[in-house]
Amino acid sequence: MPHVATADPLPLPTWPPTSPAIVDSIRRAAESGDWGKYAAQASRCLADRLASRFAVEHVRLCASGTAAVELALRAVQVRPDSEVILAGYDYPGNIRAIEAVGAKPVIVDTEPGRWVIDADLVEQAIGESTTAILASHLYGDLFDAKRLRELADQRGIALVEDACQVHGASLTGKPAGSWGHVGVLSFGASKLMTSGCGGALLSSDDRIAQRATLAAERPSGIAPLSGLQAAALLPQLATLDEWNAQRRTAVARLKQLLAGSRIWRFSDAMPYESETTYFKAAWFLPAGIPRDSVIAAGLAAGIPLGTGFNGFLRRARRRYRTVGDLSQSEICSDRSVVMDHRVLLADLDVIDTIAERLLAIERDLESKADA
Repeated sequence: MPHVATADPLPLPTWPPTSPAIVDSIRRAAESGDWGKYAAQASRCLADRLASRFAVEHVRLCASGTAAVELALRAVQVRPDSEVILAGYDYPGNIRAIEAVGAKPVIVDTEPGRWVIDADLVEQAIGESTTAILASHLYGDLFDAKRLRELADQRGIALVEDACQVHGASLTGKPAGSWGHVGVLSFGASKLMTSGCGGALLSSDDRIAQRATLAAERPSGIAPLSGLQAAALLPQLATLDEWNAQRRTAVARLKQLLAGSRIWRFSDAMPYESETTYFKAAWFLPAGIPRDSVIAAGLAAGIPLGTGFNGFLRRARRRYRTVGDLSQSEICSDRSVVMDHRVLLADLDVIDTIAERLLAIERDLESKADA
């Protein structure tokens, strides 16, 4: 394992955030009794503000992002005889949601040097049974939502846009989450806005919204977000732009300080107009670099590093069909290193220290390789 000299603990922000505004919002909901209603005022207010923020007509609050993905698939009429296209590297709950509605996943590769689905391969993968594309924005890397929406419209299929990691990002001036026929947000414990668990379904299609209502209400909602959770989210939505700006500044600083690094390589730049945000800062390690050792050295240095997702390459192939060799998805699965977004809310002097410690890990690797 690379050696990092004993370092002082880093003053990293906590997550969920310690926020008087969140505490006050939850207290008001509790003291008013609003939290105990089927349709709490805080929930209605949150849905309205999300609709405005994400430029959509309809918002349904859900118990989780995963529940919202499954509901979205049902709302775009994915059935047991359907195929749904997704990337070979993605959140595991997405492929399970496809299987949960009885449909067959179709796996295509990610773009070279990036973590997002390859639109060229999506076009090749569309067949007679294709009903939907399920595509995710990951680690601040935004897929080409404009192109996939145009392709979906041309072929008469649905685009389900997973924007769970990128609250507040945009492509060509349009919010991520609003490009799909239906979009999905997550408010899970680690997300950019959190209520512990929770999610939302976004759409501007009246028919999709109505199908979502029919699928979710029996007659009360089967997987709702609580009024207390909505109360916790309202202040976070108000500060989202401020927090995202801080995260972008931190990543820009890391890119500057690590520009000469051989191993701390960020993904390739997005080839279209965008303003992203970061659920995780992420890097691709070069081939041959021992990822477990790098992560262990980072943790020893007080930097919360992790591996990201495993991808779908090692699943039984009889359960889905593939297009291409998935070599890029394998790189994503085997070489990705990620760092929590809470770190990006630290002061810039802390970000500078993190960059110094990451470079120290690299120097130690190089010295051991030369020995």
